[in-house]
Amino acid sequence: MSVHVKTDCYRFSVFGGDLRQVYLAKTLALQGHTVTVYGLCAPVEAVHGRMTTKAETFAEAAEASDIFLCPTPFFKGGQVFCQNPDVRMNREVFFGEDCAGKLLFAGCIPADVRESLHRNGTFSFDLMLEETVAVRNSIATAEGAIAEALIHSPYNLSGSRCLILGYGRCGAALASLLKGISRKITVCARSPLARAKASVCADEVMDFRNLYRALKRSEIIFNTIPCEILNRHMVKHISPDALIVDLASAPGGVDCAAAEECGIRTVFCPGLPGKYSPASSAEILAGAVLKILSERDCPAYAGGHSAPAGAPAD
Repeated sequence: MSVHVKTDCYRFSVFGGDLRQVYLAKTLALQGHTVTVYGLCAPVEAVHGRMTTKAETFAEAAEASDIFLCPTPFFKGGQVFCQNPDVRMNREVFFGEDCAGKLLFAGCIPADVRESLHRNGTFSFDLMLEETVAVRNSIATAEGAIAEALIHSPYNLSGSRCLILGYGRCGAALASLLKGISRKITVCARSPLARAKASVCADEVMDFRNLYRALKRSEIIFNTIPCEILNRHMVKHISPDALIVDLASAPGGVDCAAAEECGIRTVFCPGLPGKYSPASSAEILAGAVLKILSERDCPAYAGGHSAPAGAPAD
């Protein structure tokens, strides 16, 4: 019979992803946890004597621990998201015997994948469904979006008329950061409640019936809505000198062909936290994982203790 000892130290396996995964492995190792890595896009350097173990195969990394830390998003282009060009992981590897009975953390886990994981006995936690993670992630995304605008727009941000499409977490973070910087902020949102909230930061708030008017006078357009808001008809109202920064998840919110025909520059910006603030993002993810493990009284799986007969429910 296995005996589980409650401890503050865990054994983690960190897979794939972008620089967030690299900093996540480093952060956890520095906190005294045992960390095995596989498929990271950069080596994890030892700091203050704390090191990680590099697995040569997926099976080796899977065997090293019972807590898997997978990327955000979990999948991209049908594969496990991985910026290491030498490693490819099919989604099916997480449905095999190597992963049965494990705890898996990732971001943006598709519903069908969650069901397949659970059928395999793998218990998954979508970190992007954690409200505190999602809110703090939106701040990192907003900062990255502003960085992209500064790089690609022919206008100074401080003198530009900015339009934000959508007022969810990301739209709200953008409006807050742009306040006092841009010449004028316009927010276009469907929900009356969202428009009421936006009125605190924005100079102008409107619904989509009046969108074409805002498009005509906007120099930088930030889209946060994951459907084709800027269709062929709407794109015709945008100035050729304007910049569209599309923050929406695939397939985005812009008719790309129409924008190209009109000579409008569009920048698609997936994974901005991993590009501009991987260390800060990793600290957020590490904190969320450890909080979930602690609150759910998960076993540490340390020192040779085996996986439990039952794991915490999702």
